Amino acid sequence: MLCPRCENEPETFEHVIADCQALASARAEQPDGIFDISPESLVWAENKKGWDLMKYLISFISLNKLNFPTVMDVFPFTRASQIQS
Repeated sequence: MLCPRCENEPETFEHVIADCQALASARAEQPDGIFDISPESLVWAENKKGWDLMKYLISFISLNKLNFPTVMDVFPFTRASQIQS
């Protein structure tokens, strides 16, 4: 399924978090490191730096209402009026 935000790439967690051009301006306002979700990323570190990065990532997801999938009648879904990206 194509990403409903940019309609260019498949809608995957990695695409929406790290690559979707429709969210580029929202990502630009965030600290470095929070969009690296690779297994080696500091986001997963069990220390203060990791916890801080995770809080920023969770905040980004929440503020931009990044639910999966974004299709009606599939739970949980994002209503079009909720997408602020």
